[in-house]
Amino acid sequence: MALTKVKAGNILLTTPSASSNDVTPATTQYVTTALANMVDSAPSTLNTLNELAAALGDDASFSTTVTNSIATKLPLAGGTMTGALNMGTQNITNAGTIASSAITSSGVVSAEDDIYLTDAGTVRGKLLLNASDRDNVELRAESLGSTMKFFTVGTQALLLDASQNATFTSDVNIAGTTKVDGGNGYFRDGVGNSFSTGWDSTSDDHSTWINFEGYQGGTTKFRDLRIGNGKQIAFVHFDGSASTSNFAGNIYLTGSNDRRIKLSDSGIGGVSDSNNTVNIRGDNDNVKINSAANGIIIMEINGTEAARVGPNGIGFSNDSSANKSLNAYEEGNATLAIATSDVQYTTTGQTDTSRYIRIGNQVTIWASIAITSPSNGTGTLRVTGLPYANGSGGPEAVTGVCKLGRMANAATQRPYGILPNGSDVITFYYNRDGNTQAGFSANNLNGQITPYIEFTLTYEV
Repeated sequence: MALTKVKAGNILLTTPSASSNDVTPATTQYVTTALANMVDSAPSTLNTLNELAAALGDDASFSTTVTNSIATKLPLAGGTMTGALNMGTQNITNAGTIASSAITSSGVVSAEDDIYLTDAGTVRGKLLLNASDRDNVELRAESLGSTMKFFTVGTQALLLDASQNATFTSDVNIAGTTKVDGGNGYFRDGVGNSFSTGWDSTSDDHSTWINFEGYQGGTTKFRDLRIGNGKQIAFVHFDGSASTSNFAGNIYLTGSNDRRIKLSDSGIGGVSDSNNTVNIRGDNDNVKINSAANGIIIMEINGTEAARVGPNGIGFSNDSSANKSLNAYEEGNATLAIATSDVQYTTTGQTDTSRYIRIGNQVTIWASIAITSPSNGTGTLRVTGLPYANGSGGPEAVTGVCKLGRMANAATQRPYGILPNGSDVITFYYNRDGNTQAGFSANNLNGQITPYIEFTLTYEV
């Protein structure tokens, strides 16, 4: 059969579908479409095989290279790091438990809640926020019987034991207030001497105690407690062995009036402000030394009694009997007056400069009295107004030097005064015949200008 030559322009082919997979001739349209589908939306720099090869580094083993590279990465499921993890300025957030033998950071390490310190899975210590008050931070030793130690430059500075006792290995400087609540406070040295403060809560008094005790040969000894100025000079020295207190300076009790120092439990024990206690007290500008109701105040010189003050007054030489006690001292103006035993004088006035002094039971009077222009007086001459009566158990008292002036018969009769037992009125007499006394007449002053009387008299009350 002869071949017929056909021109290309006279051949019309049908373009197969994109999914065609048979012997149908491919048209230029089919080929162009297939190439376009293969390139799709690839960028212009990756739409040729050469560009793709260049992008893969012209690596014929690209798959192996990628697989080996992925094998060096940390899986999401976790794994073991073979080198350091450098986060740069980034944070690790939402982390659970971080377990490590050491964590080093040159910046801030932040934990949302607790930091545990473990040993073989057992929690030994915790740093955490308080569960009820998130503003409080707690540092805990969790093991039974464990202690907490605080070090500075490798040297232990503080030890907290399981009984909550704190031991400092050096000085403790406190800038603020020191409080001990719920127990006693102790300060101990290295050999067992201790200074403690506390209180006795077994009674309603709730007394506060300050104690200092030590050890000598294994036996507890009460030692001295001294308060000084930092140069081994004790202002206050409490001697534990002798139970005495020594003060190097003044003792001041300040406040309102009636400040007291209680000296013993005599009288009403424990009540220092009662008058029935032994005390020394200041009352406004006065100083008072007080004994209990059944006591006396004794003054000694070198251990020997020199004087005492008791219910009978002041006694001397260890003698407390009433007749040897000085129970009063008094002095002042006597305020005496010239009088009679019958009708009193008519006068324009009297002057009196008399003085008296009382020491114990003895009274001495220095009398100086004058009356102006007396008249109409009758009876016996008298002086009234003595500060005390003559004692009821003693003898009558007679004036000593007695001077009566500007009155009749005074020079010849030489009158004298007698103070009877139990009386406070002096009556004047004279010796009529050497043996018989008679009253000195009040008429001897009538009509005189200014009669006067001067005498001394000592008697017992």
